[in-house]
Amino acid sequence: MKKSILDKKKKIREKISNLRSSFDAETLINSSLNAQLNLLEFLKKKKFQNVGFFISFNNEVSTHYLLSKSKKKIVPKIFCGELKFFQINDLYKDTKKNKYGILEPNQHASEFSIDKIDALIVPGLAFTLDGKRLGYGGGYYDRLLSMKSFKAFAIGFCFKFQIIKDLPTEIHDRKVDYIITD
Repeated sequence: MKKSILDKKKKIREKISNLRSSFDAETLINSSLNAQLNLLEFLKKKKFQNVGFFISFNNEVSTHYLLSKSKKKIVPKIFCGELKFFQINDLYKDTKKNKYGILEPNQHASEFSIDKIDALIVPGLAFTLDGKRLGYGGGYYDRLLSMKSFKAFAIGFCFKFQIIKDLPTEIHDRKVDYIITD
């Protein structure tokens, strides 16, 4: 059973990754901007004070414009297999690439307590309308969303084509509360 679920997840990851890679740069840039504007509008309506963002990588829906507009730039770093959050001032001056090539806070960033984050923007390869999420397979966000101290409103952030009808899930998989797309 578990192998079957893992195989299904692997196939969906490959399918969505290939689909995302099939779009030209201009389409992804325009769709990313639309998604970011939709998210900015949502965040303003909800009046969240401390929003944790992921720093987009490769052809993910971009978060760079959002981070440039955000007064507080709260971003994650993988630390001992867990996500810790840090406040940075500048997306490029206060970050460095990790072993995966993803920007993360450098040594000058200040740690930001997870219990002070009231909304978290969550990446993923695929989502369902009811909030199921398929990540990249590392489990970092599932572990974070499962923490007792985690109380933030979790927002899945992706392109429209990443919304699918259903996803296989395991007991450790965690849903997001809301999804924003382009």
